[in-house]
Amino acid sequence: MAIGPRVSDHFDAVLVHVDTSRKIDVIKCIREVNGLGLAEARHLIENLPQPVKKDISQEEGDALRERFYALGAHLQLRSASLT
Repeated sequence: MAIGPRVSDHFDAVLVHVDTSRKIDVIKCIREVNGLGLAEARHLIENLPQPVKKDISQEEGDALRERFYALGAHLQLRSASLT
């Protein structure tokens, strides 16, 4: 029996773009999502792409993506590393 590639059911939510006019709103959202301080959240959006949250389910990732999209930011779900 051949074993195919493993499919991950956990993802990393990676922030890839932020609308410059909405940076403050995105920073607030990042702080709510993962508890970062103001300086850390600001550093994250100034050095894109960056993971916002790691090892999350598809459903949680989709909810985060919609939440960030409403703020003018683009979030991608990438398969969590299978190590």
